[in-house]
Amino acid sequence: MRKYEAHRKSEDALRRSIDAIYREKDTDAAVERVLSITARFYSADRCYLYELYEDEECYKNTYEWCREGLSPIDKTMTYPQDIISTWLEEYGKEGEVWIASVEDEIRGGYVYDTLISQKVESIILSPIKNGKTIVGFLGLDNPKKSVDDRFLLRSVSVIIYSEIARRRQAKLQEREAEKQKRQLELDKSIIEVLANEYSSAFYVDLDTDSLTPIRTDSAMEAHFGEFFKDKINYSPAYRIYVNTVVQEDDREDMFFAGSVTHLREALRETSLVIKRFRCLINGSEEIFEAKCVKVGNVNARPKIIVIGIANREIETREEQNRRIELIEANKRAEEASKAKSTFLFNMSHDIRTPMNAIIGYTDMAESNAGNPEKRDECLQKVKLASHQLLSLVNDVLDMARIENGKIAIEEMPNDIKVTTGNCFQLSKQDGVAHGLNMTIEYRDIEHNMIFCDAARLNRIFTNIISNSVKYTKPGGNISFIVEELPGKRLGYARFKFTVTDTGIGMSEEFVKHIFESFSRERSTTASGVEGAGLGMAITKELVDMMGGTIDVKSELGTGTIVSIRIDFRIAENVSPDSADEEVDYDKGLEFKRVLLAEDNDMNREIAKHILESRGLIVEEANDGSVAVEMVLQKAPDYYDYVLMDVQMPYMDGYKATGAIRSFADSKYAKLPIIAMTANAFEEDRKKALMAGMDAHLAKPINVKDLFRTLQRFA
Repeated sequence: MRKYEAHRKSEDALRRSIDAIYREKDTDAAVERVLSITARFYSADRCYLYELYEDEECYKNTYEWCREGLSPIDKTMTYPQDIISTWLEEYGKEGEVWIASVEDEIRGGYVYDTLISQKVESIILSPIKNGKTIVGFLGLDNPKKSVDDRFLLRSVSVIIYSEIARRRQAKLQEREAEKQKRQLELDKSIIEVLANEYSSAFYVDLDTDSLTPIRTDSAMEAHFGEFFKDKINYSPAYRIYVNTVVQEDDREDMFFAGSVTHLREALRETSLVIKRFRCLINGSEEIFEAKCVKVGNVNARPKIIVIGIANREIETREEQNRRIELIEANKRAEEASKAKSTFLFNMSHDIRTPMNAIIGYTDMAESNAGNPEKRDECLQKVKLASHQLLSLVNDVLDMARIENGKIAIEEMPNDIKVTTGNCFQLSKQDGVAHGLNMTIEYRDIEHNMIFCDAARLNRIFTNIISNSVKYTKPGGNISFIVEELPGKRLGYARFKFTVTDTGIGMSEEFVKHIFESFSRERSTTASGVEGAGLGMAITKELVDMMGGTIDVKSELGTGTIVSIRIDFRIAENVSPDSADEEVDYDKGLEFKRVLLAEDNDMNREIAKHILESRGLIVEEANDGSVAVEMVLQKAPDYYDYVLMDVQMPYMDGYKATGAIRSFADSKYAKLPIIAMTANAFEEDRKKALMAGMDAHLAKPINVKDLFRTLQRFA
């Protein structure tokens, strides 16, 4: 009866163990529950599972249950792989290891010390076998209940290990399935991207040498019809494709590149291979591209690949065009750099030439202080050299402003005869001084009054006529013809301007480059003529801005003809202004009081000398802030004029003008403030007027312009 009761309890514990192991989804919780049931059945302090780690040749504790109050097994404790077999021989009892007394039976060693330290007095181990290999064991520490009934221990050890192995395998399969799913999604995305990027795409199995079409374009269908519509053998199909469309010179290379053997080798170390080749499409040669992408594990042996094919003719041509454009751009940059280097070399000489004259004649003037005639001659030549230097600087600055789009054509009503006549008369003075015959002629002029930018037009004619003067030897002829031609545009008059000289002329090759910046046929040293090589470039730009055309014909040793055609709006019902009466520009200014605001000591000294030489009273300020304070301390009518520099260190001329105009006494608003600055361009003039100034004078100071401006506000 007692034996039957023990067997019933054993079966009940086994059922509860089986129920726990299969009902509990969490492996750790399930194993711990079964270990708990087993330990309680045998009244043991601990119940644990050790598993074999073959690579380390030992058993390690993977699961454990222990009675409350006891410490778990030290996880560092391991059993050598051969110890269980040894113990089975020494302590084996019906297939289990049964050590009734650790103290008496194990007697020393690492295992003994560890067991004693954990208060283990007796143990029973049930081996778990896989074939002949002991892959683990289930153990009990200090079982107090009789262990004669080992049925439960044997059954539980097998159930636990089997279920753990099953669950681990399921986990591995789940992970592998997830890995394969991610790989499939990656492969799918690769295929989709390739199919979208390439007009034809194919799925190729290298192991079975088969090809399955993903998509084919109209060109493929036009050449092969239904051939590539279904799954076919890859190698022969590929050879048919190459023989049909690939350009003959590329076929051998393509046969090799697309072979199964080569694809396996090429894709062993990389995930993709790209190949470009030439195809004959409708009789013309075009560039195609094939892209082979390995599908699946990139580190594995190539098995499945996707091949995309696309026409890259347009892209290739665009790449070639971009390459050509880049080469041309580099060439232009090199030419521009070379031209600028040449320009700087020439400019260095051309600037030093007038500078040398200025310094040399100044020294000569000083050494001839007792010879007024010689001194005056030297000073006159200093002035001439200064104008040459200023002309060089203006050319460079004008060209820079034109290239940056900072010059605009401003049309106003002007008399074409007056405009061209005044310009010609100024150039004629230089020509006559050089011993040249200068003539101007007007032909068929019906519309005198036109809208034009007289200043820019004068610049054009001055550049051309001055070149003729420079390059024509004494006794030569220069003619300027202004002619109105029949025009087709309603409300416009077409004019032709022709400058003809009998100068040294130019070569046909140089005429092709005459409008390029910094270009001169011969250096200043060779020709003896000063210039930066910018005059004709500026002229061409200005003519273009006016919507005109310019043509140059020249022959070495004979001369040059420059022709310009421009359409001007007709200025109807506008009468020419009466000619300015010739007046003494510096009369009537005596005892006028001027506040001179200028931070540069030399500029201030020069301006003061010029003003005082005409009888004006000059007071000085070295900054805009000082000028404002001086005006504020005086009555509104104390100063007759303020000559205001623009760029000053603490308060510039614009701010100083604004401050004066904002004084509470409105009479200060009537005080004439005239900009006198090195900011010499048209936009600088407009900015000065917008700041509240009344006029704008550019440095270097033109004495006539200065006193004419002062007379306007006298």
